[in-house]
Amino acid sequence: MVSHTRRRTQRSGIPEPASPRTTQAASLQGANPTRGRERPSSARSVPRRALSILDGLTNFKRGTPSASARSAPNIRAAVIDPTPQALPPELWQRIASSAGARPRRAMRAVSRELRDASRAVVTHLTIRDPAVLRHLGKYPALKSLRLKGALTLDALKALPPGLEHLDLSRCTGSAMSSAGLAHLAARPLKSLCMIGIEIDVEGAQRLAASTSLASLSLIGCEIGDRAAEALAASQSIKSLDLSANRIGRDGAQALAGAPLVSLNLYYNAIGDEGARALATSRTLTSLNLSSNGIDDAGAGALADNTLLTQLNLQGNRIGRGGAQALATSTSLTDLDLGNNRLGDRGARALAGSKSLTSLSVRGNEIGDKGAKALARNATLKSLNLSYNPISLRGVRALGGSATLSVLDLCACDIDSSGASALARNASLASLYLGSNRIGDRGARALAKSTSLISLDARRNGIGEVGARALEANTRLTGTPQNPNFLAE
Repeated sequence: MVSHTRRRTQRSGIPEPASPRTTQAASLQGANPTRGRERPSSARSVPRRALSILDGLTNFKRGTPSASARSAPNIRAAVIDPTPQALPPELWQRIASSAGARPRRAMRAVSRELRDASRAVVTHLTIRDPAVLRHLGKYPALKSLRLKGALTLDALKALPPGLEHLDLSRCTGSAMSSAGLAHLAARPLKSLCMIGIEIDVEGAQRLAASTSLASLSLIGCEIGDRAAEALAASQSIKSLDLSANRIGRDGAQALAGAPLVSLNLYYNAIGDEGARALATSRTLTSLNLSSNGIDDAGAGALADNTLLTQLNLQGNRIGRGGAQALATSTSLTDLDLGNNRLGDRGARALAGSKSLTSLSVRGNEIGDKGAKALARNATLKSLNLSYNPISLRGVRALGGSATLSVLDLCACDIDSSGASALARNASLASLYLGSNRIGDRGARALAKSTSLISLDARRNGIGEVGARALEANTRLTGTPQNPNFLAE
């Protein structure tokens, strides 16, 4: 099999620079008509230069030439190299802020002044080496930080006081302790993410006492019902992720009374009683209860909540009865029922929904009857039917949908005829067909699509002929998750 790689490329006509450092340096040096220590004769030339540089770097970020660049033979002629005193630091910072990450990296190689300006506007950093932490003072605008690796308690305490968002989900070391948690609870953080640190009731109480925390993720932290009750007392937390903990019915009941807008309880054990409790929430709009031992009764209770718009019930025991109840909801727009027990009857029930725009029913033993019913739904824009036994008849029905823009049919045993049926659809923009058997013939059919923008066709037995056909369609790219639409 041939692996071809396709990524989004610039189509502006601007030549791709061989090196950001050398290109930027050459642009800044070669376009200056006044070299050495000559100064502009008019003070008005300084803001003109600033605007010219800002325009050039902004368009470098966007990949499109400015109006002045398009009219001149040399599109970089608008980029001017001032003497060190020509522009105040505030203007350089404005330029760096508008330029984007790539031009900012180029600016750092030009001079200390430009390097300082590029650092002054950085608001988020990801740091893998704790030794770099001592340089954080050079980033005065830093608000968000993601750390990876071993982190000591002293290093945690030395973090800049102005941080608002902190992700420690990939950290180890003494900072991941009760002492570290106490320090974090006292910080004026707006969001915090931690994984794998054991949090007892006292630790949960400290976090709940924070008046600044709005988003908290404590994944796999051995949190039980009592700690969940402590967190439920918080009046500031609106988004809470307690995935992979030990929360049961009592913890769910406590959380139902919290002023939460978004709650993730993936892989806990709340059961139907916990689902019934959460269904009484008067604030939740997004709820993830995947893998919680919920069946039709719990799903029916959640269907009665009129505030929920996003609901994830993947990996439970929901069948036709739960599907029928959820289909009556007038508020749900995004529903995930993957890996349940729906079958064709459950799919046909969900097809009657008048509010859903996104639905996932992957891995539910849905065949042609269910696929045909869902294809007739008038509100669905995104549908995931992957890992279901759908034949050519079902695929043809889906290919005839006039409303679907995103369709996932991975691992559905689709051949070249099915691919041809989907290629004729005029509304599909994103198509996931990984792990099927469309081959070269299917690839050539999809290459003729006039609507597709992103395609996942990996693991389909596509050879050189099919790969070249897909490459010839300049509209096609990989999906955001998998930029290479053929590479394994």
